[in-house]
Amino acid sequence: MGTALREVRPRIVGRNLGLVWDNLTICVDQKIPAERARDLLLDISATVRFNVQLAGEIRAQTTGQRVQIWVLALLVPGIYLYLRLVSPYFLNVLDDTWTGRYVLVPAAAFLEVTGIYLSFRLSRVRV
Repeated sequence: MGTALREVRPRIVGRNLGLVWDNLTICVDQKIPAERARDLLLDISATVRFNVQLAGEIRAQTTGQRVQIWVLALLVPGIYLYLRLVSPYFLNVLDDTWTGRYVLVPAAAFLEVTGIYLSFRLSRVRV
């Protein structure tokens, strides 16, 4: 039984299932009595429940942050489009000058994409 548990363990990918599997392996290897093994599994089940609850809470909080990132990321292009539609001559500097066309617009696009990337990178949490 212990050999079979050890052979299957490398194929288990989840942390919670790994905790249960390691506990079973230890119980079999140490020939722990059934009552004590049951108590250990109950303790592991409490840990697994806590891990699942914590993962759900973190997922809920980071989802809100990701929505805020997208709203803020779309704000700048939205303002640009609004100004382009309301007063097209207001942004002539960007269209007619070398600095606007080849420096300011590419720099703004680069900074926008970099900001989105870094924001998502900072809001990513591994559980």
